[in-house]
Amino acid sequence: NNIEQGKNDSEQNAKENVENSQTENVVLSSKIGNIIQDLIYIPNIYSDSFFKEVEASGLDDRAKIMFTFAKIVTDDEYLSLRRKSEEYVGDDLESVAKKLFTNTSNLKHQEVFLSGSYDSKEGNYIILPTGFVEFNYIKDIPYKIEETGDNITVYTYRLYVNCNTIETMEENTNSTHTIYYDDTKKNKALVINDEKMDDENTQNEFLNSKISSGEISKDKMKQGVYKIQRKGNSYLIEDIK
Repeated sequence: NNIEQGKNDSEQNAKENVENSQTENVVLSSKIGNIIQDLIYIPNIYSDSFFKEVEASGLDDRAKIMFTFAKIVTDDEYLSLRRKSEEYVGDDLESVAKKLFTNTSNLKHQEVFLSGSYDSKEGNYIILPTGFVEFNYIKDIPYKIEETGDNITVYTYRLYVNCNTIETMEENTNSTHTIYYDDTKKNKALVINDEKMDDENTQNEFLNSKISSGEISKDKMKQGVYKIQRKGNSYLIEDIK
């Protein structure tokens, strides 16, 4: 009885701590805001496949591997893990995944993005060359971050984009980004031809300006939600919807 009572008391205390925690807004441009945005960011070339997986099956093993793979092959933080002579990331993928997600137990390793990206015999992920003249990507634009104790929720606007790049005689490129509200590409929002959309570092700011001006309707956009846990000085993704 004493053990059961102690368990009940602990559960009640935990519940009260959550209820008593005050929800605060995190400024997007603050130190924590930037850390959170860097954590959830996925490069455009991998975003279409990743978000389609999340929207179809949630944050499953495949989605976690996709996200981690994209981080390793594009983020300079993981440059030392990219073994160019062998062209694989191998077991390093699982070690990085543990730094990104709350739950990575028993990941089911598999091919992601391109056929041949996983060597099941050797247990290695292979970095395959990619090149696109026209491709689709999905853009998640954070607009609000809430913090309740160690629980963080990020709210995003989600846009579906077709990018078409045409090479000119002067060897410059001219990219047209057609923005849609839906994945079926039936509900067009805007067609953009601007160098700020050609640079991923300036896309969010540029698209936010279009949202603020009303050129892109807030009411028509799908919204994404990220659940994040703070563990000491680290932030880990719990769920993505």
